[in-house]
Amino acid sequence: MKKTDGLSKTVLEKLSIPLFVIDNQLKIVYCNKALEDLVKLEKKDILKKSIFETPSTWLNEVIKEEDFKTVFETGKQIQRMCVSGAQKRERFFEIQIRPITEGTTPIEKVLTVLIDITDLVKNEVKLKTEINDLRYFDDMRKNLIANVSHELRTPITVSLSGIELIKLEDNTERRNELLDILLNNLHRQNRIIDDLVDISNIKRGTIKLNVEDVDLETILIKVKNEIEFVALKKNIKITTDIQKNLPKIRFDFDELKHILYNLLDNAIKFNKDEGKVTIEASKEGDFIKVCVADTGIGIDIEKLERIFERFYQIDSRTTRKYSGTGMGLAIVNELVAAYGGKVWVESEPGKWTRVFFTIPL
Repeated sequence: MKKTDGLSKTVLEKLSIPLFVIDNQLKIVYCNKALEDLVKLEKKDILKKSIFETPSTWLNEVIKEEDFKTVFETGKQIQRMCVSGAQKRERFFEIQIRPITEGTTPIEKVLTVLIDITDLVKNEVKLKTEINDLRYFDDMRKNLIANVSHELRTPITVSLSGIELIKLEDNTERRNELLDILLNNLHRQNRIIDDLVDISNIKRGTIKLNVEDVDLETILIKVKNEIEFVALKKNIKITTDIQKNLPKIRFDFDELKHILYNLLDNAIKFNKDEGKVTIEASKEGDFIKVCVADTGIGIDIEKLERIFERFYQIDSRTTRKYSGTGMGLAIVNELVAAYGGKVWVESEPGKWTRVFFTIPL
């Protein structure tokens, strides 16, 4: 059986791994059928040509001249990975370049093997993605348990204490004050449960939206009036700057109200005493843009990227100063995205925060 550099041509031809042999002039002196198939050329177009002069742009892209020179000069094998093809259709190869020794020096011929590792690389990337997803959901689970249990326990504790005091209280005015505290805490619990239900429905894609023509200014004023009593407790003033004659938008009335309530609640919660909250709305091209601005504590730049994550808390300690489950902005982001809009935040730590969202007309 005819031999080529100590290897059987018959065996090499049957290998599914593309390979070729070059001499010290960098000319291809042998290639197998798998290489022909890979570069879509016949042997007559490949053999006796410099590897950098073949019609194959693929070979020209992935093969480096300095690799061969290094192997010829040092006699040491080179192994590296290369990528070919456009994004999402790319193929990954491990290139092995090794000298063919015949007991003489200098080295006269070099064998190059191209091993397709595309599936291996993509599976590795997929595995890393799945591991990161698992870590993310594990963090979410921990945050959910910590945040929600903390948020639910507080109003329950207050309510239980209030009930005990009401049983002992004879003064009608004082009893009414305690009942108001109980009512507020039950509303707070209800909002937490609503947030949990909403985030669950959004995740499953089962949220039901009642889309209708909505007057944005009407909702803005309504939400402002409803939440103003919370702002007054911190002497925070809420003002509006709404462009006149804004066109109506197609949205779910209750969900838009929910979005605005979450943003205003945050603007008040993270504000300073005697601070300001401004609600702005204007038409920009084919969108309505809304901004809720506050003069509060601001957000550090490294935390801005995470504030739309479910259950993320800027301060996640159970002893944190600010209440909340960390779902408000996540719900805002998901709902706005469902309507083709987007949400973003700008902030200067210690001075202000502005939350923007757009709604297509």
